[in-house]
Amino acid sequence: MLSDVKPHFETTPPTRSQINDAPRSRLIQLLAMCGLALIAAIVIATGKTILDFRKQAIANSQRELKNTALILAEETSRAFDALELVQMSVLEQIKALGVSSKNELAYRMSGRDIYLALRDKISGLPNIDAITIIDPTGRLINFSRYWPIPAVNVSDRDYFKALKSSPELNSFISEPVRNRGTGTWTIYRAQKIVAPSGEFLGMILGAMELRYFEAFFSRIALDPGS
Repeated sequence: MLSDVKPHFETTPPTRSQINDAPRSRLIQLLAMCGLALIAAIVIATGKTILDFRKQAIANSQRELKNTALILAEETSRAFDALELVQMSVLEQIKALGVSSKNELAYRMSGRDIYLALRDKISGLPNIDAITIIDPTGRLINFSRYWPIPAVNVSDRDYFKALKSSPELNSFISEPVRNRGTGTWTIYRAQKIVAPSGEFLGMILGAMELRYFEAFFSRIALDPGS
């Protein structure tokens, strides 16, 4: 009977190429995955290397900035120290002469010999533009820059007002201001002159032009990228 007849389906066995293709496909997939993993590892390693280089560059830049700041601070300190030494030597000369009044100060320190001595004291010191001896009214007694002495009064300047009005102050450093004689930006350090009685006799004024510091700073200027 027809119902007893079982259908017969023929199955084709896999070919040799199909048998060989399966492991090769798995191998290709494995190699592709390994390749991707290798690429990822390279990217991570490259990123870490770049990050390390960046950190090192930042550290180097910070170190250079600190070194530069230290150099600038040391040079500025040396410049002020040199000026103070000159001023103190003039002050010691005034004391050695036994000056005890404003009239005696003007008489002892207004000659051409003092002018030449002031010039000699600052020769070889490029940071010091000028040294001036000033009486208690703000009038110039002597001046290393000019002879004869110009008729200049500095009683309106901050350094003069500070030293004259404050008995406890012996020195004063001004804000940068324009020099009335040259027009250049200048910092002044004023050293008070006091009589043995304590009377205010005037001051020794030292001038340092800002362009001296600008020239020095430009020689150690930072790289554009720092």
